[in-house]
Amino acid sequence: MMACFGIVWGVIEAASFFYPSSNLDNLYALGAVFSLCIFGSIFRCISEYRNSVPKGLENESLIAQKIVRSKKPFWEFALAHELVRSRIEKIDIDLDDLLHQRVNVKIKRNMNIEDYINWLQMRPDNLSQLVNVSKQLFVFDLVNTISVKKGDDVDLKALIRVADLIKDLYRSVYDYEVEGRSIKIPEEFENLHSLQNEWIAVIPDAVSQLLKILESVSKRKKDDLSPVEATVTFDEPPKMDEFCEELDDLRARLDL
Repeated sequence: MMACFGIVWGVIEAASFFYPSSNLDNLYALGAVFSLCIFGSIFRCISEYRNSVPKGLENESLIAQKIVRSKKPFWEFALAHELVRSRIEKIDIDLDDLLHQRVNVKIKRNMNIEDYINWLQMRPDNLSQLVNVSKQLFVFDLVNTISVKKGDDVDLKALIRVADLIKDLYRSVYDYEVEGRSIKIPEEFENLHSLQNEWIAVIPDAVSQLLKILESVSKRKKDDLSPVEATVTFDEPPKMDEFCEELDDLRARLDL
């Protein structure tokens, strides 16, 4: 403000010196210059604040940075929603393209019957592990990170770490689906293999539920302090019983 005042008033003094009849160096001019400098300084401070990057969010989206700067009621939930959404958005698109046959997956393994059945038996266990990790991240880690006591600050570093872990999990979900499409299936097992095509959808569905919950809480009115009651449901993979029955039947018939 003082620098701006010095420059403007210096111009006025110079003008008054060369044009004495202008009568610019009076109290009205002084007040106008002071007002101009004050408003200019306030505008500059607001502009710098609005464009500042909160510590720890240098690599995050502009939306996430704005959420932390403004810190509106329930901003923690809005930030968690944005951090997770921005990380899985591209993977989610790739997964959707994969599930709807829009991309080609190269065959990398050609299995015989015994190898294929051994590989197939591990699919439910691998899916179960992905679901267990999802529950840990969604229900415990993420919730504990954003549920802080009044007066305490959210640990942004911990929240970003959880968001990164969710991204890694989602990438594992994508890789799980790619793995099932990158092997050559013995002809007699095509029906059995097709039964697992929709299994992986249970995790993207759970992530979608999580994002909707975070978004709904972030949009609450500031005086709404009622407890957050929400449930993330992991549905049973479709046709799992039918898959297990057919797998046991084939193993018995092939004596494996």
